[in-house]
Amino acid sequence: MTVFALHFSPTGSTKKIAERIASQMSGSFVSVDLSVQTPERHAFSPDDIAVFALPVFVGRIPAKAAEALRLCEGSGTPAVTVAVFGARAVEDALLETNDILAERGFKTLASAAFVAEHSVVRSVAAGRPDAEDLKEIDDFSRSALEKITRKDVSPPAVPGNRPYREAPSTGVAPTVSDACVKCGLCARECPAAAIPLAAPNTTDASKCFMCMRCVRICPVGARSLPDPVLAHVSGLLAKTVRGRTPNAVYL
Repeated sequence: MTVFALHFSPTGSTKKIAERIASQMSGSFVSVDLSVQTPERHAFSPDDIAVFALPVFVGRIPAKAAEALRLCEGSGTPAVTVAVFGARAVEDALLETNDILAERGFKTLASAAFVAEHSVVRSVAAGRPDAEDLKEIDDFSRSALEKITRKDVSPPAVPGNRPYREAPSTGVAPTVSDACVKCGLCARECPAAAIPLAAPNTTDASKCFMCMRCVRICPVGARSLPDPVLAHVSGLLAKTVRGRTPNAVYL
């Protein structure tokens, strides 16, 4: 049995959760980055366990994440799916993930929604996943493995609606200050290939989905969201996030 931790993780939180789950299932696991600019094909056997962890962007998984999922091929492979969200709501993200994996030959046997620090407004769910979250993640991991081991193939009943909510389209992108040294790191690491290597101080807003990777990894802090955009997102979250948002598991 080989356990795979497959993650689409622009800012690192989703990868952390995927690898935490995989590590609880096996002392040795394979970590697979699905957020590369040109996703590769991956095939899995019935004896593998595939842990898929994806971020929630306005109630859906990012289109680039869906593209990467469709390049994964299962053969009755047991799957564990995780939606990582910034404390607002999961909406259709888990359902969309599980539907795609079913089409690709996987059997999703356990799902969960775990909170992580919001990628845009970092004061929301700051510090999460914290110690309490990690305990819940570990408990879920063990329960999922136990279900897989006893060959219980009942699918989890996850939240969501079909048709899914309309995919978000931001039309905005981070701005770049004069501090930019044009090192090209953001261009090489952008999952959407929205930053041209020849002009890394620019961004194609039609491709950008505000994953915030470029903002996080810029070595000189030259990238940031426009103030009006940040204020708008902060206002929306202030209306919807109250107290500590709980995690949820579906077995």
